[in-house]
Amino acid sequence: MTATLPHLLRARAAEQPGRTALISTDGRELTFGEWDAGADSGAHALLGKGLQRGDRVGLLFENDRWLDFAIACMAVLRAGGVAVPLPVRQSAATLKVMTDDCAARWVLTETPSGAPSGAPSGSGVPDVGLSPDDPAQILYTSGTTGTPKGVMATHANLAWGHSEKPAFRAFGHSEHFVHAFPIGTNAGQMMLVNTLTAHPAAVVAGRFDAAEFCGLIERFRAGTVFVVPAMATELLDSGAWRGHDLSSVVLLSSSADALPPRVAAGLPEAFPKATIVNYYTSTEAVPAQTTMIVDPRRPDSVGRATARGDLMIADEQGTPLAPGEVGEVWLRAPAAQRTYYGDPGTSAKTFKNGWTRMGDLGRLDADGYLYLVGRESDVVKSGGLKISLPQVETAVREHPAVADAAVVGLPHPTMGQMIAAAVVRKPARIFLEALTSGGEVLTADGLRTFLHQRLARNEVPSRFVFVDALPRNELGKVVKAEVRALFAVAGPAGRPLESAEERALGRLWTGVLGVPATSADDDFFALGGDSLRAAQLAARVAERFGVPVEGTFAFDRPVLAEQAGQIRAAVATVSHAGGAAAEDGALSGVQAHWWRWMHASGERRHMPPVHVAVRVPGGLDLGVLGRAVAELVRRHDSLRTVFRDPGVGPVLASLDVPIAVHRRESEAEAALLAAERVRAPFDVENGPLLRVEVIELPQGCVLVVSVHHLVFDGGSATVLLRELGVLYSAFRHGAPSPLPPAVSYGDVVAWERLEWARHRPWWEATLEGAPASLERLPGRARDVRLYLADAHRFAVPDVRELARSRGATVSMTLAAAWALTLGAWARAPELVVATPVSGRSKPGFENAVGCLFRWNLITVPGTGALPDVVDHVRRESLAAAERQFHDWGHLHAAVPFPAYFRFESWGHPAHLPGVPSEEFDVPAGPIMEWTMPDDDPDLHPPEILISESHDGTLRGQLIYNRHAYEAAAIADLAADFVRRIT
Repeated sequence: MTATLPHLLRARAAEQPGRTALISTDGRELTFGEWDAGADSGAHALLGKGLQRGDRVGLLFENDRWLDFAIACMAVLRAGGVAVPLPVRQSAATLKVMTDDCAARWVLTETPSGAPSGAPSGSGVPDVGLSPDDPAQILYTSGTTGTPKGVMATHANLAWGHSEKPAFRAFGHSEHFVHAFPIGTNAGQMMLVNTLTAHPAAVVAGRFDAAEFCGLIERFRAGTVFVVPAMATELLDSGAWRGHDLSSVVLLSSSADALPPRVAAGLPEAFPKATIVNYYTSTEAVPAQTTMIVDPRRPDSVGRATARGDLMIADEQGTPLAPGEVGEVWLRAPAAQRTYYGDPGTSAKTFKNGWTRMGDLGRLDADGYLYLVGRESDVVKSGGLKISLPQVETAVREHPAVADAAVVGLPHPTMGQMIAAAVVRKPARIFLEALTSGGEVLTADGLRTFLHQRLARNEVPSRFVFVDALPRNELGKVVKAEVRALFAVAGPAGRPLESAEERALGRLWTGVLGVPATSADDDFFALGGDSLRAAQLAARVAERFGVPVEGTFAFDRPVLAEQAGQIRAAVATVSHAGGAAAEDGALSGVQAHWWRWMHASGERRHMPPVHVAVRVPGGLDLGVLGRAVAELVRRHDSLRTVFRDPGVGPVLASLDVPIAVHRRESEAEAALLAAERVRAPFDVENGPLLRVEVIELPQGCVLVVSVHHLVFDGGSATVLLRELGVLYSAFRHGAPSPLPPAVSYGDVVAWERLEWARHRPWWEATLEGAPASLERLPGRARDVRLYLADAHRFAVPDVRELARSRGATVSMTLAAAWALTLGAWARAPELVVATPVSGRSKPGFENAVGCLFRWNLITVPGTGALPDVVDHVRRESLAAAERQFHDWGHLHAAVPFPAYFRFESWGHPAHLPGVPSEEFDVPAGPIMEWTMPDDDPDLHPPEILISESHDGTLRGQLIYNRHAYEAAAIADLAADFVRRIT
């Protein structure tokens, strides 16, 4: 029969009555014989007072009274009751919620007694007939994210894995183990079981103080130490370990959550002889757990399940997910499963067929190691986008002036939730770097600027509060409910609106929000702002002040005074630039560069068009299609553009785009024709630069659309297909166009010029001294004047795990690997990588059609560890993305031969919305050859293009000049790239 804890105590007392079980920091000791006798005495007293089998008994003991608690707990169990350890640091109201929830008969604060004087262990106590299936304990969860829930465990669960006469006892390398866990916690109750069953005596600190804790370890020469991550962090950061001899420790166990990587890396210095082990479980899941020896190769992992098949990542329906996919974490143990007391509905969601739903999100790597992404409650939706609060917290803590931080979601009537951060500053006297260059302590605006380099715009907190300390529970976990309450505290009245910009802005706020904005310290979102009102404000600010304002204006600086300061700076910039309005038909920086190149080389063929093809099984009405295409051309000025004189620029013409109709008998023949037509040359001087063709088949047809790259890009293809489908459906049913007015490409160019005037100093400073090219191009032939494009194709390994671990995208991760590959190939310590961006980050531009894409240039180390370079690429890419509206010709002049890296991700197959259709593959066409201009020889390294297909598979191409490189050398370069990410 499975043992119970009272059985285990009775057997241990009979075997080793004089052996010490517990030692408190005040010098008191409790032997197993004394413990057993005290439990008998207490059980007799409780039964004498009328305790019935199954009655719940609350145990409220201060944490420095572990000995008394141990006796009282065993007395309750031995009498057939259910022990309810209560946390002493909770409010009276919360304690009442707990005791009312479990209908506790009594709450004990002293050890019960009443056995006959001098009676031997076990006498005078009726046999209550304990069964392993009887309820034994109700332990309340920490309630850090909500209301505490009572988790009930049976005797079989608590005593699982232990026998009355074990072959060996755990932690036999130690004579003492040390912990400082509070009584009313799961960690504390696990230590109670260890005290009862393990070889060493338990030394229990009444509270955790890093210096006192280290003193206990040294005094008792403890071989085993138990902590949680918050304790380990405080111990390490305090430096208390430097003043004590901790060399006796051979095992340091951290449980409950993953150790922060920097803490895991620092602990070996404090505990030079210790094996550091990380455990992960929960009050609900015990004894199920994952465990691992802390591994520098997996610093973020919490290990693998202790038994194969006892760990699962599943989707919301409970279906197991493949390695690398993020889902809900489930653990399973062979022991009797726990349950929520008196809450069958919640229990059914958490406990299923032996599995326990942990409430955490995580993923498994290929070797079965678990990585936690955050709790489900730590992933919030703001404005329809999911945001990981732990990821934001990590970014906030990266600031050198931040000592601690907690990030929460605050309810918002429209956005759902808004992101807010409570921050603890490092004292300036301790950390001088906490001072800004202006000599002021870290502010919300300074922190927000810092975070914009590390987070997406929607992830940057809208509100900040600076506090002396974060609210934590007894185990050091941040209590998120109390953090949210910090933002409800009303602050002092803000200063009045003073400057002309502040007063004008206050009127705009009042009009948008419907409530008066009366202070320069007002927060846009605190007054009820949301994403819609933020967009309205940006539009009104741009109209009122005549300056470019992005849709994220209110998110970037939610405080009115900060917005006024940005407006003043923008007005000054525009005035200094002498205005930047672009005339109709003006060239963007990318277009100007390409147009100059085409005239210098005399070539047109080097720029293949952007094309898309869809199969329409039911065919198309050509008359309706013609009307839809004509409306598209009318809507988008880029589709009416021609190029006649490089000194004048493009011309907007009145163009008709006829629909060419072909007939083929099979899809194979249609594919060959499509390949031929999408590569047919365009007349850039007379147009049109849009070609729409229908290839009719015996059943249905293929629609082929191709547009010259000078006026179009991949993002435009998505817009064009969507609008073409909408217009076709509307016209087919006799309805007018439902589309709103389109964004003029001239407006895009005007915006680019304004932004270039604003960001030009940043780009020039960033690229100053950057290498203009790779000085060594191994294996490249000399004096090459012809370009014959060829491509080496290869499979690319999955890098999602590395990308997620660094908070980066797959594209950023692969760009870092490519930089390291080229760095080693060309022996370059540094190089400039060109990465494409959509040019559609300004609200409204997402529906523009034209050549909006551009290249951002980032300087990247050519040597180093891949994770570190991924971090660098992520940081620099985010900074450049904020300034992506630049003049490409100026950037290209600074770095004429960067390393081009392209990443294409196809979220779903192309189709014509509203019309049953599917993507139609167009085969690759013939290799093209052209002459390079004398002043622009090809000194680029091979270009890499990586495509992510619909199923997530990655495929790579190295595109190179066949006149310059041997195919074998390019294949070797691709193999080296793959090795770096395998």
